[in-house]
Amino acid sequence: MNFLKQLFSRDKAPEIHPFYGAYISLDKYKIRLITSNESQEIELESIEVIGIYKFDDFDVNERCWIVLKSNSKNISVTTLAGGFVDLENWILSKPNFNTEQYREIRKSNKEFKETILWEKELHPDFETINSSKGLHYDLNDGIVIENHNEILPWTTYEKLGDLRLVKRGKVDFPNPNFKGYEYYVENPIVFGIKTKKIYTESEAFEKNAKLELPILKFWQVICIGNNYKKGFFEIKNYLDAYFNQKGNENENYSQELSFDYYWTFGEVTVQFFAHSAYAYLTIEKIPDLTRFYTSEYQQNLQLSDITAFEVFPFSVDLYVDYKEITNAVYTPVCCKELLDSENQFLIWKDNKAGFFGFSNQEFTLIINSDRASSLILMVQNFRGSEGRNNLELAFHNKETINIGSVSDTKLFDTNRAKIAAVLNIEVNQYVYDEHY
Repeated sequence: MNFLKQLFSRDKAPEIHPFYGAYISLDKYKIRLITSNESQEIELESIEVIGIYKFDDFDVNERCWIVLKSNSKNISVTTLAGGFVDLENWILSKPNFNTEQYREIRKSNKEFKETILWEKELHPDFETINSSKGLHYDLNDGIVIENHNEILPWTTYEKLGDLRLVKRGKVDFPNPNFKGYEYYVENPIVFGIKTKKIYTESEAFEKNAKLELPILKFWQVICIGNNYKKGFFEIKNYLDAYFNQKGNENENYSQELSFDYYWTFGEVTVQFFAHSAYAYLTIEKIPDLTRFYTSEYQQNLQLSDITAFEVFPFSVDLYVDYKEITNAVYTPVCCKELLDSENQFLIWKDNKAGFFGFSNQEFTLIINSDRASSLILMVQNFRGSEGRNNLELAFHNKETINIGSVSDTKLFDTNRAKIAAVLNIEVNQYVYDEHY
């Protein structure tokens, strides 16, 4: 008896990667997969696809994986898992399960890509109502819910929740400290297609949901049935006619047996994609972030206000996420005029206002200079080669903030004295090892 077969006779899979001591708990409602690093479960009634795959030549005839898929969850179970025989008995009992192919793959010494052995019978849940009008409004203003003759505007989550038509529900996250909400309209007709729901979700933030942020995307999940190629192109061709333009195929969408098309309308992109019996129709708009990246100081800054500055021959990808950073602005005009190339970086100081400025051609971080004690570039040594880097500003209270990532650490190092002269603080560069 070989090593893995000896292990298979125990009550769980080997602890080694990728098995992690897996074992199964199965009752009449759900299957629970427990490993040494996580626990997952899926309701039996929700399972819509059962597949199998195997890989590697490491004892390959015992290294099979059963894939259980629902609309919202996938679980892969090794055949070495403790209690697997209970799961095997359940899948073999499914009507129309491909038992012959299952046994053939289990016995084979070859590798197999994921092969579908059983699919739940699914029926399309959409209806095309009327395409005679076509797109008769500007998507940049919002999305018309045609059966209510009301618009979902591109606004904040907070204001969207005030609309009569919109319902709100709490979103659960793995970490219960994170908060977020779903905003939805039931049974909408959008683009002449009736679906179960159109929705958007606020992003997850710890402790408090930031509902003052702009909405970025609306979603519709559509069941297109087991013959999903037929169902997908029925809707895709309908949308081509509705929008009066052919959808562009997204060639970067690499999943096998998948489809992905998009249409653009100014700042709005409509995307339709699928790789199973479910398709996704999304409507996304590039947000206007002016209110996040402008300030009175930024708009009124003049070159004569700047006490000292220097343009450096490297760029910095500034950390300026509007969802979290409040001191980032669009680069003031007087600073932008000093930058001839996107490969340059401007560091400046305004003694009168008490600010440091870190500017590339698009964004600027403005920081209180009285609090700062040093500027540090942390460079990763990853297995003997330079990895990522992070430019940090340290404060007298020992706190640090992330400035961004430097394009050329050697040029930064050779210019440290010039940077220090502008900011009048210590400037250092450190290398740390990381070998995970």
